[in-house]
Amino acid sequence: RRSGLRAGCAAAALAATPGLCASAAGAQAFNGTPTVAAGAVNFDRTTPGVETITVLDDAIVNWAPVEAPDGSIDFLPAGNTATFQDSPGDGGFIILNRVLPTGNGIVQLNGNIISQLQTGAGNVRGGTVAFYSPTGILVGSAAAFDVGSLILTAADPDPLSFQEFGAGSGALNLATAPGSQARVQVAPGATINSTAENSFLALVAPQVIMNGDVRVNDSTAYVAAEAVEVTLNNG
Repeated sequence: RRSGLRAGCAAAALAATPGLCASAAGAQAFNGTPTVAAGAVNFDRTTPGVETITVLDDAIVNWAPVEAPDGSIDFLPAGNTATFQDSPGDGGFIILNRVLPTGNGIVQLNGNIISQLQTGAGNVRGGTVAFYSPTGILVGSAAAFDVGSLILTAADPDPLSFQEFGAGSGALNLATAPGSQARVQVAPGATINSTAENSFLALVAPQVIMNGDVRVNDSTAYVAAEAVEVTLNNG
């Protein structure tokens, strides 16, 4: 698998300075505007309710979510589907989605998320997808994840350690502001399938509430803390 986070980006029908590209919110899966902070990503946001994000080089994406007048954030509405994938034949990817509200609303993921590898024999589940929000993450009862590995966190991943973690050469360091009460919560009825070889699931926040249905091929970590170091050893 490729390693490292190179500056640059690619987005459908968009020209922008490498390392600082954005795609306007519309009728796509995620209710938000992405800006690529590191790596290279192609966004296909042409179909209402559907979004395909191709990770060309391991990436960090900052999202400005749509916030309702009451402060709620339905970042991935029920019925919408977002698919993360690598380029054909790449063999793996890692992407950090930093969802950064201006208010205090918890970020809701109520739709479907898929992560896959494009191979000559067809698509298989794989890759690592991470979501971070300082205000917390709520996986709603209608949500369904079918992914390689998954990280949901209210503790901010350090960018350099994320790069090293993605390359398989170091620990991932995550930390919140002291005294944070942000939570990662999975509601009853939500499903998370992380069934690729050596896959893992990590939920990290000052508060972790798990009421959903989870199936993981290898490792699972529910960590309630303000600062965490995550290390992988052979999955």
